[in-house]
Amino acid sequence: MARVGRWHGRAQSAGRVDQPRLAGRSQSKGLGRGRAPAYAWAREGEAGGWRRCPAQLLARVLTVVLAGLVGSSNLGCGTAEKQGADRSAEQAQADPKTPRPSEPKPIVLSELEPVVVEVGSTASVRFSVQRNGNEGPIQVRVEGVPEGLVAETADIPEGQSEGKLELAATEKLGDEELNDTLQVTVQLGEQADTKALGVTVPKLKLPRFVPAAPAVLKPGMDATVRVEIQRNGFQGPLSVRLVSLPEKVRGQAKPVGTGEDVAEVTFSVAPDAAEGEYEARVESVILGRTISVPVKLKVHRFPFRVECLLAVHLKPGERKTIQVPVKRRSYSGPIDIQVSNLPEGVTAESVEVPAGETRAGIRLVAAPDAREEVRSAIVTAKGGRIRQQEAMVVRVTSGRRGYLPPEIVWDPDKAVLLRRGSFGGRLDAKSKAALVRSYGGTKESEAAVLRGLRWLAAHQQPDGGWSLNRYADGIEGCDCATEFEAKVDDSDTAATAFALLPMLGAGVTHLGTPGEPSELVRYRRVVAKGLAYLRQRQVRNPRDENVGYLGGNMYAHAL
Repeated sequence: MARVGRWHGRAQSAGRVDQPRLAGRSQSKGLGRGRAPAYAWAREGEAGGWRRCPAQLLARVLTVVLAGLVGSSNLGCGTAEKQGADRSAEQAQADPKTPRPSEPKPIVLSELEPVVVEVGSTASVRFSVQRNGNEGPIQVRVEGVPEGLVAETADIPEGQSEGKLELAATEKLGDEELNDTLQVTVQLGEQADTKALGVTVPKLKLPRFVPAAPAVLKPGMDATVRVEIQRNGFQGPLSVRLVSLPEKVRGQAKPVGTGEDVAEVTFSVAPDAAEGEYEARVESVILGRTISVPVKLKVHRFPFRVECLLAVHLKPGERKTIQVPVKRRSYSGPIDIQVSNLPEGVTAESVEVPAGETRAGIRLVAAPDAREEVRSAIVTAKGGRIRQQEAMVVRVTSGRRGYLPPEIVWDPDKAVLLRRGSFGGRLDAKSKAALVRSYGGTKESEAAVLRGLRWLAAHQQPDGGWSLNRYADGIEGCDCATEFEAKVDDSDTAATAFALLPMLGAGVTHLGTPGEPSELVRYRRVVAKGLAYLRQRQVRNPRDENVGYLGGNMYAHAL
């Protein structure tokens, strides 16, 4: 409009310059046709009176010409003031010293450098606008934004020239590389400028999990598996989870921090989990995409086993290497073997079994002064985090048949007990401890004996006997019975004998008990009731052909 307006003003001024000339010619012709003007009179005077009055004629001519010029300027005009204003405007326009209103310069947007935006991240593009004297807020808009790319910007306030464009690549992008051009436009009033912005979103390179070696576990055990990560340029954190866990196996995964290249997952197997080979999956979701890897789990009660349950005889001063088989099931790595709880004066060297090896040699050394005794040595084998224990009976003997510790043989107070039968040496706490020590007993074995005696006492029938397949009858709260008992031939005589033998073996009789542990004292009555039950079942009439019969078969009688 300004340019049109300026152009329209220049066309009106040109018309006013031509009008006086046209008006002057018309007026002169009109004057020639009307009253006797000075101009006509001068023509006549030219014929008859020019010579008579030349000065007067010249004055008349000048008056007519000036009047025509002044009169012509009034044609089509309103007042003399309008004439003066127009004339002043023409003079001002022609005067180079008078300042003309300058045409405003356009705003200019700076060049925009190409930008790369990674999927799931943002990038900033800063730009500036040359105002060139233009005032007011500058609007900013972006066009040509492809799907999956988000562009955010804000208008530039008045008085400022710097702007910023935020670009974000969403999860929709990344399957293929994106190369596109956006159009960024800045506008101030009618002034506007547009520049192209090249945007690249690279193809997404996802990390991957490297398959790990199978995890070997025992029921009741936990194990940590380290799963390596190939980053492939992606350095962000990973949220890791476990899926498809087998029954009675729990798992937990630690989150992976920025730049870390190992994911740690822990598996815990319930004590009653069934043996077998299973598979779980390690997963992570990255920018809407899932990466995963299977992890194999091998659950066996004995992933490997050192079969050393045997009796070893050593003479004082003797050295012996015992070859034992190593049975491998799911573990094939190296195994370390240590032997403990050996007889006094006997030592064993540690053994390192190489990976894959199926035999081990355990070397035992008895000192010359090693005392004669028997121990249940503990053979501990470790492979990775798997720990197995087996027993090996080690006896130091000079070669004599049978052995009783000096605490019994050389104590005159014990001789009376020995004459009372084979259980007599167990009736005293001191001699019983000597027998336990000499024949391989341990604190753990004695604790197991007490638990067994406790169970037997709790399942004694009111009549004093025990049953092989009805031992839960009449016992409140007992849930010990299983399907196996239904297949067992019942024999109360055999069951009662079975129950009394461990009581007697612990030194408990109807006459007395060892002083320690104190729990044994209350089992004295249990033994008395059991013996009374057997006596009542036995045929005691000497005239009966079945005299002495206890019921049941020969097996029960032998017990």
